[in-house]
Amino acid sequence: MKTFYVVGVFNDRECVWKYDCESEELCIANFELMGVDIIEIADAKHTHLCPYCSGIANGTDHDLLCDDCRSVFGHYFYSEL
Repeated sequence: MKTFYVVGVFNDRECVWKYDCESEELCIANFELMGVDIIEIADAKHTHLCPYCSGIANGTDHDLLCDDCRSVFGHYFYSEL
């Protein structure tokens, strides 16, 4: 069993889920059955949720911001804000 972070739109709202599933393909199929439009999916083993916006951020340092927040704020770490 793997853990994935899924960013998607459900009922006109962008949401983030942490979801355990056998494979990425099965995870995608399950969310599509629920009516979720998937924006991004990532293996939680090498990613985390951005401490500012809850988007998917690469790396295991939980202080690290996602790409979007880094471009907006000009900083790499939440603790620098």
